[in-house]
Amino acid sequence: MKGVVLLSGAPPPVIAHKSIIKAIFFSILTFIGFVFTAIVLHFLIYENSKSYRRFLQETIYLQPKCNQACKTDAAPWTSLYQKFQKSNLRSMMDGPYVLNKTSVYVVMKDSAKIACDVYVPLMQDGSFGKYPAIFHGTRYHRCFNVKFPFSLILGRTFDVRFDVTKNFIEQGYSVVSCDVRGTGASGGTRKHDLHQDEINDLYQIVEWIINQPWSNQIVGGYGISYDGMVAEALLSTQHPSIKAIAPLFSPFDLYRDVAWPNGLLSIGFLKTYSQFVSKLELNQFIPRNLLSSLGAHIFFNYVVDGVALVPGEESFYYNTALKEHEANYDLVTSIIKAEFSDIELDWIESEELKTIEYLNQVQVQKNIIRKDIGLLGISSWLDGSFIRSTITRHLSYWTKYKTLIIGPFDHGGIKNSSPFAETRTRCFDLISELIGFFDYHLKYLPNSVNKKKNQIVKEEEYEKFNYYYLDSNNQTSRVRYFVIQQEEWKQSEKWPPKEFQTETLVIDNQRRLVYYSEAIPHQNNSHAYYNNQQENQQKEKQTIIENIDQIQLDYEIGTGVFSRWHFLFQMDPRALRYEVFNNNSISLLNYTTYPLQNDIEITGHPYIDITIKGNNKDAILFCYLLELNNNSERTSATYISEGFIRALHRKFSPLTPSNVKHIQQDIIHDQNITNVCNVNGNDNGNLQQQQQEFKNQSTITTFLNNMNGLLNTVEPFRSFSQVDATPLTPNEFEEIRIFFYPISYKLKKGNSLALAISGWDKDNFDLRDVIPNLSTKIEIDNSKTKLYLPMKRRDTKYIL
Repeated sequence: MKGVVLLSGAPPPVIAHKSIIKAIFFSILTFIGFVFTAIVLHFLIYENSKSYRRFLQETIYLQPKCNQACKTDAAPWTSLYQKFQKSNLRSMMDGPYVLNKTSVYVVMKDSAKIACDVYVPLMQDGSFGKYPAIFHGTRYHRCFNVKFPFSLILGRTFDVRFDVTKNFIEQGYSVVSCDVRGTGASGGTRKHDLHQDEINDLYQIVEWIINQPWSNQIVGGYGISYDGMVAEALLSTQHPSIKAIAPLFSPFDLYRDVAWPNGLLSIGFLKTYSQFVSKLELNQFIPRNLLSSLGAHIFFNYVVDGVALVPGEESFYYNTALKEHEANYDLVTSIIKAEFSDIELDWIESEELKTIEYLNQVQVQKNIIRKDIGLLGISSWLDGSFIRSTITRHLSYWTKYKTLIIGPFDHGGIKNSSPFAETRTRCFDLISELIGFFDYHLKYLPNSVNKKKNQIVKEEEYEKFNYYYLDSNNQTSRVRYFVIQQEEWKQSEKWPPKEFQTETLVIDNQRRLVYYSEAIPHQNNSHAYYNNQQENQQKEKQTIIENIDQIQLDYEIGTGVFSRWHFLFQMDPRALRYEVFNNNSISLLNYTTYPLQNDIEITGHPYIDITIKGNNKDAILFCYLLELNNNSERTSATYISEGFIRALHRKFSPLTPSNVKHIQQDIIHDQNITNVCNVNGNDNGNLQQQQQEFKNQSTITTFLNNMNGLLNTVEPFRSFSQVDATPLTPNEFEEIRIFFYPISYKLKKGNSLALAISGWDKDNFDLRDVIPNLSTKIEIDNSKTKLYLPMKRRDTKYIL
């Protein structure tokens, strides 16, 4: 029997056979593991890219798949103008289009290079026409560079706004998205937000756009949060090609609605935001504590590799740009210095004044006077103080082409944040709203105006051109708002809606909130009330309980990390929650109504007059409106709105409409100066005198008063200046008026309305090292407290 000859070093055939099987087995496992990893990454990154866009605060995306039974926040009016567009705009389109993207550097006059991605719709044969352009400027990276192996799934670059861009392209728009000066792949340095250099950049970019072969010289702008401020700043360029802007979830007043709302430093938001954008601008590792989830940490530090560079020979410029970014201003350090709106700051460059209020005023003066501009403002009842900004912008702009939409969203409109929503999926079609708005202002309206000038259409037909601003009944509808708990959209011609009237509530002897008109003053104390609804009227003869309540300053009280203030930058997908109001271990001073006998809708700007006595020269007071659910086994509280004030800033500035005339000629178009004068009934004969008067009165007080005259607000104007700062007189009672943030909310029958009061919020406004002379004890005379609520007229005599 012949033996088997073995070659040196070779395994026996059986062993070799087993090795091959083992290798194949592990190869299959490796392949399965790779496929599984790819599927997981696809789900986490691509399908969940909406969550990552949420991290950037910047994103609106394609209409999500909504459960038909849960489409509570879907807008009923969207289909109306979509139907109109299909029949009236189709002739203006040459589609279908193919998207073509290029990345370029636009060189500014000071040699700074601004990185832009340009998307142009091409015909199937590669040709293109002339299109209106949508401009988007951002400080959060116009596009990301993707690391390997994630680039196998996402591609080499990842644009978080691609969904909305794609929709614009399909509708016949070109899109230009740029990293603003001092950010992303762009050069230059940020001396402060919306510095004049940045405004000059915008003008030059618009000039570049309208000189491109694919441009029809009509431009609009949109953006969310800071990017919305950039879109609004397009108006500051005074460029005639700008026809419409859509600043979404965006601040209008840097001091009152971003840095120091109601005189309190928003340190919880500012610290996180400042550190995040600084790391982003320098392309540095972003620490876990600046990101709310592990997924966000992985995305920013391991999935993407900073901003997408401009390909070609100029990509080396990025290293130079990063060096220039190192000189960017520090937001928190600068803002902390601006305790008062009239404090001069070295980081604001101005030949006349260096205050944050002056910076605000210059932008406001330039922006609001355009009477032909289209303005779309969208915000949320729960979006920090930006809801007040959005309303103020809407009321202050002189144009008649403006729409205000207020929904139940989080910051950026990513999720439905109503506490009563069956799902957090947003069904409001944000992209369709944007396209409908720009279709009207950048396509239909210019085309219709030209037809009217050429007498192609009759005057009565021209009036139909306002289709975007009409509801289903052909009534003017410039305001559209969502009622929380009723979970329904409503429409109105103006804000606040005229069908609401102010009802006054007072506190009775049982510490219950009751209607002032239904309360009986006690015979021994005109400021103590009984409720006429009480069955036992002999209670009026009983001894009055003490009318004074006390608040001890407790540095441990806070509203948590899921408040409206963390919505500005919190990236957690969970809904807004105020757990402090359901925490039995924390006791807040509170007053409640009796169970409601009917549903009540509150829509507008609630406010409260409250009489306090502090033991020092300053005090902080937080007031919260809550709904108590009395129908469950355990009473629970749902947050409605809040208002607060630093007592030092309680003084209102007198409204002086004539201050509007003090506007410098070089700030506005010559043709608009007449409009400015005519606001107050002035004629052109006084123009030179008014301009000289402005130059002679260019003091801090004049600038503050100009803001007072220019801004059209529902609430009285507070300057938050050193001039108007009024310390408390220790141990003496003084009345303070506090405005709650605007809200539309339906209280349910059987539940109760509650007013809770606190003296601190450590999670959002920790100011122990900023404010001296803070009262540690506050006394409240509840017999003089009056709560004013905008309600619909009551159908029955007694509701509370």
